[in-house]
Amino acid sequence: MSSSMRFGDDVKEIGSKLTEAFNSGDTDALQKALSEVVAEMTTGTDVSSLFPYVVKMCGTIDLPCKKLVYLYISQYATENPDLTLLAINSLLKDTEDPNTMVRGLALKTLCNIRLSEFLEYVKKPLLSGLKDRSPYVRQIAVVGSLKVHKINPKFVKDNGIPNFDEMIYDPDPTVVVTVVRTFFEMRKDKQQPTKLGQKTAIHLLNRLSEFNDWGKASILQYLLLYQPQGEEEVFDVLNLLDPLLSSSNSSVSVAAIKLMLQYTRELPSVQNDIYKKLRGILVNLLSHEQEELVYLSLCHLHQLQKNSCINLSKHYKKLFCRYDDPVHIKCLKIDLLVMICSDKNWKEVLEELNSHCLDVSSEVSGKSIGGIAALARKNPVFCIDPAMKMLIYLLDVNRVAGSALDVLKDLLDVDAFQPFLPDVLSLIPSLWNRVDDQKGKTALLWVIGQHGEGLPDAPYLLESMIDNLQENPRPILLSSLLTATTKLFFTRPAECQDMLGKLLEFSVVHQEDMNLKEKGQLYYRLLSEDLSLAKDVICSAKFGNNIEEVEGNGKLHLNSLQMFFKLKSELELSGVSSSQSSAKPEVDESTGVATPTEGQLIDFTGGHSEVNDNEGEGQMQSEVDPTVNTTEGNDETSGLLETLSTVQLTNDRDQNICIDPAESLRDLGDHMPSKSTAETSASLVDPRSSSGEAQELTASVIEDGAQVEGATLQLEKSFLLAPEDFESRWTLMDEGQIEQVELTFDLTASLEALEKAGVNTIASTDEGTFPWKAFLYAKDADTGTIFLMEFVINTEGSQSADVQLKCSADDGSSRLKFKELLKKILNSEV
Repeated sequence: MSSSMRFGDDVKEIGSKLTEAFNSGDTDALQKALSEVVAEMTTGTDVSSLFPYVVKMCGTIDLPCKKLVYLYISQYATENPDLTLLAINSLLKDTEDPNTMVRGLALKTLCNIRLSEFLEYVKKPLLSGLKDRSPYVRQIAVVGSLKVHKINPKFVKDNGIPNFDEMIYDPDPTVVVTVVRTFFEMRKDKQQPTKLGQKTAIHLLNRLSEFNDWGKASILQYLLLYQPQGEEEVFDVLNLLDPLLSSSNSSVSVAAIKLMLQYTRELPSVQNDIYKKLRGILVNLLSHEQEELVYLSLCHLHQLQKNSCINLSKHYKKLFCRYDDPVHIKCLKIDLLVMICSDKNWKEVLEELNSHCLDVSSEVSGKSIGGIAALARKNPVFCIDPAMKMLIYLLDVNRVAGSALDVLKDLLDVDAFQPFLPDVLSLIPSLWNRVDDQKGKTALLWVIGQHGEGLPDAPYLLESMIDNLQENPRPILLSSLLTATTKLFFTRPAECQDMLGKLLEFSVVHQEDMNLKEKGQLYYRLLSEDLSLAKDVICSAKFGNNIEEVEGNGKLHLNSLQMFFKLKSELELSGVSSSQSSAKPEVDESTGVATPTEGQLIDFTGGHSEVNDNEGEGQMQSEVDPTVNTTEGNDETSGLLETLSTVQLTNDRDQNICIDPAESLRDLGDHMPSKSTAETSASLVDPRSSSGEAQELTASVIEDGAQVEGATLQLEKSFLLAPEDFESRWTLMDEGQIEQVELTFDLTASLEALEKAGVNTIASTDEGTFPWKAFLYAKDADTGTIFLMEFVINTEGSQSADVQLKCSADDGSSRLKFKELLKKILNSEV
């Protein structure tokens, strides 16, 4: 039978046993019975049904029994407020008991009753406890003030509980430390900053020797609220803090360093000396037996070295990994070794990293291999040859070959590492079957795509993977394969045309992953429009000769969890957010395109390009919709082969490679979606198609931008409106009349004409769905009047649209002028 069942069935029996023991005065039996009840309570058993029996035991004079009774009442008082009232008189009486333990116990129990209606009973005992002759009772009263503050902050504030200005001068150091910790907890709810007075600060500094280590750390944190007045006072405080630097407790010494650094913010020369002392303290902690303390010291050293506050190059041996170090400590030590490597210790550091490249932990081995590559980039004069030999050697070790190749792919793009490229390329064929991890396989594909011109077997390696596309379901690998094949196509088109056609078809038509599908669409459209532009976009630029690494300076957070987790303070985060939110996009006057500032999203709705990338977003969707039937009677793969075999390229040696100029790569559109969708998007794929006439007509309509004959309204093309601003303005503006506007062009050409005139689209439904809706906006360049529109086409093939126009100006002239301008643009009356 479970405990809950036993107490549920035998409540009266247990209650009678408690009452009998209490009435008989048998303290041993009472204590045994109460201990059983409390033991069940601590295991999670609900024993609240015994509350009426236990509350009668408050009058016991036996201290152990009283503790058990008060503990039970504290636990279940909130569930039995009416019965708890019976215990209040006993508790109030005990707060005046001559026994210190009884007074403290009663006051603690009163404050633990988390019921706001009982606060009136707590006020008098709490105020008396703050002035009690016993330090124990005063300490209980201070902690009780915090508990009452959690229940009702206003009650504490109105009654001045506790008075920190007086309690901080308490003669007992334990009470002072409790007051300080309570102050920090209660200060969290206050928004205004708090400063510490000079008198209180000096008093605490002079009493530092009275506190234990935990108390010293708390007092030093409290003293951060004070700033000394003048250099003379600063040096006096530093003299008082100096003995704490030799404390055996690291929290005290680091807290003292943190306080010194704050007091000497305007004395850089003094701060340098303090950093040197901090370096010695942290380096000594690296040999501590507690792993947590070692890791925390490494975090501080890492941040200090990164901010150029200290130089650990002479202490590099202290950072060598021990065989029993845990993984997280080894990784942080490796990071520090890379940071402090110099021309005097690079050999020892490189050997240390090399010794951990085959560590049993993949995280440590990967970190070591990355560290070797970082040393080669950081100190190329000394480290480049031995580091590259180590990395090339690791390519023969199957377990770490992927990690080694992953760091080599970045180095090989730097001019200084080009002499080692043939050695790496010679190992690629053997690595193809030995590297199985995703990271290594991705790096392998990158090397083949970037440097495949010098690798004879490059196309055949990719072909083996392309022939088994269904066996490689991982989208990341397929994305890397698509990039590598496309890059290799620019240097070796004759060998890659077949593979690229098959891969593009698979990515666009048969792939369900949206990222890979959109990447295939992007590559297809780039190749369809301009091969030279596609090569510039897809083939990433090399790093060149710049192989220096720049480390940014950040704010130090010594002796805090922000250092441990490497977080930024709330102040820094809020500063970035506010600056970014208030920043406005810069507008290029030549193109009228808004250039987003850092942290802002790019708005593509107002941009224009030479490839007509705004010629209908719906066309992009219809072109690559896998649900549309493809053309029948032709093999899709062979069709893509024919189109890819018509490309004329210029390779890196400026030699024209003409395979078959009879047709154009633009004919790829014949094998993508169905004929109906291909005709819709023909204006973007082939400028010679019938939609080209619509483009010419559109261009003639808006040749002079927003200036239309017969209309004096000129729109501001660079005006951008955020979606939330559009929504708020649309709600506030008066309802406009719905009018019909005739459409001369198709939907895509109409939107393009409006956009070039300065009327931008902020949102629209998918093309091909009816009724089709779009929301547009514009701004008068002269008066600043903002126009908002809802553009609706109800049925497919309709030659008119319902337009609801809202205007920020009250006069009717601006609305009338804009209507005339809108009709002229859409009806091609110019």
